[in-house]
Amino acid sequence: MKRERNLSKSSNARRGGRKIILYEEKEGGHYKVQAESSNGVPYTYQTSEEDGDMLEYYETWDEEEFPDAYRGGASLSRCPDQEMADPVSDDP
Repeated sequence: MKRERNLSKSSNARRGGRKIILYEEKEGGHYKVQAESSNGVPYTYQTSEEDGDMLEYYETWDEEEFPDAYRGGASLSRCPDQEMADPVSDDP
């Protein structure tokens, strides 16, 4: 299942000065979020292709620039026994 939302026009897309542009749920529990910081810097958070429990951070939206734009990663904790709420909702 692949779910994708372009949220640039959503009134609920702004969070703390950052604007979420794209939220994508890919096969196998992988995710990608593209956003823009309050000062206009584009960035991408996505789960690692090799390890779905690792979140990678890139200071670009362009995947061809990822090797030069990698800024770090973090390990994720998951709650398998709880149904997770939709992380980005269009509802107020």
